[in-house]
Amino acid sequence: AHAHFQGEQRGVAIAAIGLGITTLTQGNLGASLAALSLAVIGIAAATPLFFTITTEYLAKVGAAAGIALISSLGNLGAAASPAVTGAITARTGSPVYSMYLVIALYLLSGIILLLAVRSARTPKNVQG
Repeated sequence: AHAHFQGEQRGVAIAAIGLGITTLTQGNLGASLAALSLAVIGIAAATPLFFTITTEYLAKVGAAAGIALISSLGNLGAAASPAVTGAITARTGSPVYSMYLVIALYLLSGIILLLAVRSARTPKNVQG
């Protein structure tokens, strides 16, 4: 029943890899666009997973709260990212470190998803 999460979890890794390659291909427009396209494919594949996993593992009230939290954090990220990017760029002198932060956050989200799916599969209070 949870096999469909296996492929979607790869989207998080694809996004991180694409973003990582983007940082390595600075100055090469074609390679940067290709890497950024790969990252967008991964992001598009990973985003629905957060909503799907919420409704799969939580009761209706909990799922509604989970979806609201995910949406709120997504909106907060869009509001806070320019300030964070500016602060990192001002501190380091390069915007590439902001991309490293995004890559780290994608990898962290992938690890959290793996742990969440794995722990939800583990039967609790099994009586025998």
